[in-house]
Amino acid sequence: MHRGPKDPEMIRMMYGLDQLHSEPRKIAGAMFLAGIFAAGILAISAPMAAAIAIAIAAGGLWSARRLARKRRAESIDERRPAQVAGSLAAILERGNR
Repeated sequence: MHRGPKDPEMIRMMYGLDQLHSEPRKIAGAMFLAGIFAAGILAISAPMAAAIAIAIAAGGLWSARRLARKRRAESIDERRPAQVAGSLAAILERGNR
């Protein structure tokens, strides 16, 4: 019995997972650079600048992952009506037997 695509790349594309992994890294990298830039403007010592940059990057990574979870939940909600309709059809079909 065939249960869906076996190709991992196709599965990642179907569920949007190909975008989930790269997007948080891009946002965290941008936040890290923004933290270094802000610390440079404030002329803070190097260890403090690194700590600020890491804290800002961690916040960016956290928010990016939260955004990715929200997008994944929205895509699941979009598929749900079709799943419910399929389940109802299966129930009705069993009832007709």
